Amino acid sequence: MTTRVLVTGIGLVTPLGLSTPSTWRAVLSGQTGVKRSQHSADIPVHATAEIARDTLPPVPPLLSPSPAFATFALLAAREALVDAGLLFPDGGDTPECAGYDATRAGVSVGVGMGSLADVVSAAAAVDAGRYRRVSPFLVPRLLVNSAAGVVALRHGLRGPVLSAATACAAGAHAVGDAVHAIQRG
Repeated sequence: MTTRVLVTGIGLVTPLGLSTPSTWRAVLSGQTGVKRSQHSADIPVHATAEIARDTLPPVPPLLSPSPAFATFALLAAREALVDAGLLFPDGGDTPECAGYDATRAGVSVGVGMGSLADVVSAAAAVDAGRYRRVSPFLVPRLLVNSAAGVVALRHGLRGPVLSAATACAAGAHAVGDAVHAIQRG
């Protein structure tokens, strides 16, 4: 017997917008999130699809401070949980607030890569012999499963916590992993 799975909430943080409605409006108006790179001439990248960190609403960090990819996951997850009716827009962030069983609610997040800025910073510190300048949070800030972990921690979700790190397919992979977890009960 196959268990059917229904997506009940959507949350997006993209170069086109910081929510599903704003992203969808941008798509329908023909906008693109790809822009000419503002990086130095030493970096051979000519186009990027970035989300400026200063455009994000404040999110209390669970890592000190949270890497951008974990912040994106927190914002998208909150929007999806509100959209699904599992969190109240102005209320708490825990299952007790919405009345669902946290042991049966999990997280599946797809991330292309962890915090590259942290890798560069740590490498520069090590190259300069300043080993004490390498953050003790370096490893959690690099691991792609940090995004799913902070979402689970923030919302008190105690079911499966899954991460896909499969480049551009990571989001689709994460949805597929979530479907399989639901089908397995």
